[in-house]
This record gives sequence, C-alpha cells and structure tokens, in this order.
Amino acid sequence: CLATLITEHEQGTKLTHQIIEHPMIRARVVRKLVEMAVFYGFDGWFLNFESDLNPSSQSVQTSVQNLIAFVRELTTALHQRLPHAKVIWYDSVSSTTGRIQWQSQLNDIGMPFFDVCDGFFTDYHWRKHFPLQSIAYAAQQQREHAVFTGIDVWGRGTYGNGQYDTAEIVHY
Repeated sequence: CLATLITEHEQGTKLTHQIIEHPMIRARVVRKLVEMAVFYGFDGWFLNFESDLNPSSQSVQTSVQNLIAFVRELTTALHQRLPHAKVIWYDSVSSTTGRIQWQSQLNDIGMPFFDVCDGFFTDYHWRKHFPLQSIAYAAQQQREHAVFTGIDVWGRGTYGNGQYDTAEIVHY
C-alpha cells in the first residue's frame, strides 16, 4: 500500500516551496515521511505535486532542482529503512518550466524525476502510442517495468473514452 503526498493549487505551491526550498526543512520532511511509512506499514510513497513551482526567492530551475533533490532524498532514505519500499512520481510538474504540464508519457521532461525514484505514473490523457514510447524511454535504463499508466473510467480525455468502453483500454 502506497501513501500519497499531494499538493494542489495555490496552497499546494506554498506547501511545496516550504518543503523544498531549504535543505534542513527538506531533510526533516523526508525523515517524517519515512517514519510514517515505517509506523503505518506503507510500502512507499506516491508523489503527486499538482501545483506550479512559483519560486519566492529562487529561480524556477533552482526550484525544479530542489524538487528533484527532494524526490531523490526521499527515495534514498526510504530504501535505507524499508528496502522493499517504492517512491512513485506522478507525471505532473515539468522539469523544464516548473509548471503543471502533464506529458501523459515518460519523455525527456519527466526523465529527471524518473531518474531519482522507483517508478513513474503517467497522467491518464495518454494516446494510443504513448505507453510504448514510455516503455522505450524506460528501457534505456532497463526499467521498462517501472512505468505505470492510469485509466480514467469517466473518460475525461482518455484513450478509448472510458465508461463502458474502458475494456478497450485494458485489452490494448
């Protein structure tokens, strides 16, 4: 069972920066997340940062690098305490702009996050060829089983249109 850390909207932007801007605070948050995983028996964390990085005192690229550092530090610390545990990154923040820009596949924009965690969960707006492209990217690191693709059964922009046609996606 994975726990979820999610930030959204304007409040999420503020919370994200509180977590990532200062190394000491980042380390304390990582420590607490690991402690929570151990205490509650989580098998890791699903990281869903759905808020833009609008830095207060840093450049966007510095904020992106701090977010990547947070993911790396959490993954490392979690593996030290729970070797089986996983950190999964959700396809949300762009590594080039710091903004929410779902790619719906693993590509150069999501690769910096994939590089520092155990898996990558794509947004559900993917097109028919996106899963195979994602696998090809992951295969460059021999990690083709570390990419996960979601399905929106309500069909909001999803390949196959969801609802009663969800089976089309599953059989793809």
